[in-house]
This record gives sequence, C-alpha cells and structure tokens, in this order.
Amino acid sequence: MVIFEDIPFDVLCKIISYISVRSILRLRQVSKHLQQITRDRAIWSHAYRTSSLVRPQGPFPWHTAAALESILVRSARLTLNWPPNPNAAPVRTRKLNVKRHSDASRLLCGRWLLMLVGQVQILCYDLDRTDPSMDDGEEPLSILYNHEAEGSLVQSFNCVTPVASVEDTNHHVSPCMFLAIVVRQNDDPGFIVRTLYRLDFAEGTFGPLVMLHRANIQSTNTSLVIGPRLLAMYEDKGTITKDTIFIDVETCQRYQFPEQTLLDAGVNHFSRLTT
Repeated sequence: MVIFEDIPFDVLCKIISYISVRSILRLRQVSKHLQQITRDRAIWSHAYRTSSLVRPQGPFPWHTAAALESILVRSARLTLNWPPNPNAAPVRTRKLNVKRHSDASRLLCGRWLLMLVGQVQILCYDLDRTDPSMDDGEEPLSILYNHEAEGSLVQSFNCVTPVASVEDTNHHVSPCMFLAIVVRQNDDPGFIVRTLYRLDFAEGTFGPLVMLHRANIQSTNTSLVIGPRLLAMYEDKGTITKDTIFIDVETCQRYQFPEQTLLDAGVNHFSRLTT
C-alpha cells in the first residue's frame, strides 16, 4: 500500500504534474496532505503550460497558484460547455457601462479589456474585479492613455504581452505590456505618429506608460511580435524597404539588423527574429 506521506515532496509534485486538472482536484479530496500538496504553485504552473485547454497566455510571474487553478477550472468548464454541445451557454457574463462608443478593443491575458473611446482615450476594464464601493454600478477601470492634443485623433492601437514567463526561459521577463498607438493629425492627413510604450504591471496594478520609440510613418499596418528577450515592431509600407524596430524588453535598447537579413527571413518567419 502506498502511503503518500512517505513519498518525497518533489517526487509527488512530479507525479501530480502529469495528471489532468480534474484529476488534481479529485486527488485533493483524498487526504489533508494531498490537499496541501495540490495547492503548490509548481503543480499548477506546469499544468497551465502543458494543458490543452483554451486559456489566456501564461503562466506569468504574478500568477499565484490560486489564480492559475481558477483560470484552468474555468477553462475546463468552458471546454465541457463548448459547441457542438446543444445546451451550450455562457459560463460567465459581464455588463460594462461604456458611456461612449468604442472605436476598437483588445482583450489582454483574458482579464483586461482595452477599449479606445472617442479616439482620445484608451480605457482598461478589469473583468475579474468589481468595486463594491461604487454605488452607480460602474466597472473599475484605468485610463491607460489620454490624448489631449487638439486637431488629432487616435487612429488605432495594438498591444502584446510576453509569450514566455520566467519559468520558460533563462532570461528574466518582467510582467509588462507593449502598447503601440497611431495618432493622425486631422489638418495634415500625411502626418501620422506611431508611438511605442511599455507598461509594467503586477496583479491588479498598472504603472505609468514608458515611451520606447516614436516615429512618423506612412502606413498603419503595424505588427508586433515579442519573444523571451526581444520585441519586434514591423511596419509594412508596401515597398522593399521595411520599417523594423527591435527593442530589448529588459534594457529598452534598440537593435539594427542588416536589411538583407530581414528580406531573407520574410514576413511569415518574422517572429523567429525575436527569439
């Protein structure tokens, strides 16, 4: 008879890491010892990285064991509830009180909803939190960007997050988001400014925007790709010459690559240059 208390902690964690999310939750009910073991972050971090469930990017350094477990449990429920199940229904629903029309939106890490309103502000809604102190029922939000210059409007924005966590690479990647904003001057349609920002954030908190690069451009077809260390921003202007920027996510240092290297790589293999 196997006594789980006699198995070394590291060995038991290794064994548990190979079973499914549902099995981990069932195993937790066997004993208090296993209940404690199955709350270890290493187990849920491994389950998150290797799971076939539909889930947001991660795990990230700020994710606790409870947060990873919660996301995976919701993902498992979503999978069981996914069409072609005839009785499929939303697992959760939320209503947002958006006072103005949203021009664009992006969902970040499955939690933060970024919305461009009035072409002057980029708002961030936290979908996992509500503030009970708000009597009017408004959702808690942060104003990430506010463009107040007269005669100019935000035309588009794009955002990416690191695709690797600290556990996935030997490089340290701090939790952050990169926000590319394109602003067009109304009285001069040819004057378009693209600005790249870095936004450091932890669990539920956002720091100030840090500008990394600003340039005048002729096209708004911007692609952002991020690897364990390098952020690449690619601007397709429809010519052989491509506007490409490589930035170290730790030091914010810019790198130049020979143009022939970019042409040989091709757009389809552009993401390889960030690794």
